[in-house]
Amino acid sequence: MFKEGINQYVPQITGTDVKIGAVDVAWLTGRAELRDLVIGNPDGFRGPTAIEIPNAAVTVQSRSLFQSKIVLHSIEIQRPFITYERKLKGSNLTDIQSNVEDFVARARNHLGINDAPRNGDRGNGKTLQVDELTIRGAQVKLALTMLGGRGAKVSLPDINLKDLGRDRGISGPELFDVVLKTIVKAALRLTDK
Repeated sequence: MFKEGINQYVPQITGTDVKIGAVDVAWLTGRAELRDLVIGNPDGFRGPTAIEIPNAAVTVQSRSLFQSKIVLHSIEIQRPFITYERKLKGSNLTDIQSNVEDFVARARNHLGINDAPRNGDRGNGKTLQVDELTIRGAQVKLALTMLGGRGAKVSLPDINLKDLGRDRGISGPELFDVVLKTIVKAALRLTDK
């Protein structure tokens, strides 16, 4: 059920192919594990993938599943491999980010949500609160399209984000957008050194 949902709906958000190997959910403990999540590259890029996540774990406050805001105690992403491929104008990650931002804007418009909701009002959709999001052991390949997508690999320092959506909540696409922007910013800092 979750696997099919990810394979069906996430490509609409990213504008790329998306595949996932497995999703295991333990309802009693509120823990879910995702394995072998692969986000493809947008059209015009040479690398076979943009993001590969071998393992990610999520713990949820089970009772929040029945409330308007779902509380995720933690999201831990282990050893993602990210290809940051640049062209003369833009990159694969900024193209994906643009697709996500467009999706978020369309969804917000469809639900009648403005940028400054009153009293946490986010329309009829559920929102998320993420107490802690950690990305450990990330590798980034800095590549150029004109070199056929080849490039050098570098390690990113661990990334730790806290209290995402604590006040007004955050949608799934908005969460993805925050994570992608954080990864791009970290990759750009490495290229500036």
